[in-house]
Amino acid sequence: MQRIRLIRDVDTCYSCREQFPRDELVLDHVIPVALDLTRALDERNLAPACLACHRAKTDSEQVLARRGGKVAVARPERVASVEREPSARVYGVRLAPGAGNHLAGGILVRAATPLPPT
Repeated sequence: MQRIRLIRDVDTCYSCREQFPRDELVLDHVIPVALDLTRALDERNLAPACLACHRAKTDSEQVLARRGGKVAVARPERVASVEREPSARVYGVRLAPGAGNHLAGGILVRAATPLPPT
């Protein structure tokens, strides 16, 4: 959502300093989120990066994803159900047993314990 607003029609990759059209750039967290979660939504921490520089930086940051000797890997999981709460703009998401963190609509959803099956 911020990409169109924060990247000009032709902009400069903050890493290699070359210019690219907007559709060849992505927004990159200059300070990796794994190092400072408080900067995840900070627009001052977002900068245009060309696809090659973004891929190289992302690959180099994989070591930051290590937790307890294991590499944290995002894996898609099937959502069992979504229920609308009648009195609020909040949705309850029922996850498959064993589910953990999820990315839904750009929002990180953390399930400390999976919901029981219905």
